Amino acid sequence: MSLIKCTECGKEFSVKADHCPNCGCPTWDIINELYKADQSININHEVYDISEILSNIETGVDDQISIDAIANSAEISASAAYCILQEIKEGNFLPWSDGSYGNLTNPKYQEKINRRNEQIAKQKENLPHCPNCNSTNIKRITTGSRMLSGLTFGILSSNIGKTYQCNKCKYKW
Repeated sequence: MSLIKCTECGKEFSVKADHCPNCGCPTWDIINELYKADQSININHEVYDISEILSNIETGVDDQISIDAIANSAEISASAAYCILQEIKEGNFLPWSDGSYGNLTNPKYQEKINRRNEQIAKQKENLPHCPNCNSTNIKRITTGSRMLSGLTFGILSSNIGKTYQCNKCKYKW
């Protein structure tokens, strides 16, 4: 069992623990600090020195040079290397490994993806939809259209008191 030293309190504890049992410091933060101090990154259980990449970031060298360096040394795709470089720029040095779809991921990056997916789900949830067929292919019944229908058909108009019409099933509500 491997032990890591807590950056907060200095006590050693298991890497497998979610947080330091003494002070509660999250394990991922400690591991991130260790890799940052070593100027290295772990990609698929291999540690790579990124001191040159960090100096490229500080001096403002073109990102493509750093992306190519990461991709060539770790033998990964340029798109995965781009994601890793963006996380390094944000101070995230956590280990990267193959995710469920074969893409490289780490806990912080996966957390961002999950947050973005939740935002997309909430946006879809907030879309108006047909109560009859649940379709989002709807149109708003304009005030002018409701007035014209009311004047033409009077109280028998199907548009009075309605706001939307489903383009799929023609239901009005």
